[in-house]
Amino acid sequence: MSSKRKKHVCEECGWHCVGDDKILKAKDPFYGYGELWACPKCREQSMVRACDYPYCFRPTSSGIPLNGKVLFGKKYLRLCSEHAVWLDKKMKEELG
Repeated sequence: MSSKRKKHVCEECGWHCVGDDKILKAKDPFYGYGELWACPKCREQSMVRACDYPYCFRPTSSGIPLNGKVLFGKKYLRLCSEHAVWLDKKMKEELG
């Protein structure tokens, strides 16, 4: 999945976005490779991936493979704790 469609949320202030073009980025001065990301609202380095469930921007707590199924256009979902429980119930219902 392109980073342009991934959702992100600031754990410090709650600012969120789809894609990463609005997130502040700088070359990592400590390791010399990679990037440091910061929130454009509060300037803290607390940007994390947000839940893949539609319209949810809570931080993710788990990644779940869908075993060949597709949900929300994906075969692997990163979900918050609430939607991870929802998906677990949904998959158990489908299995009988």
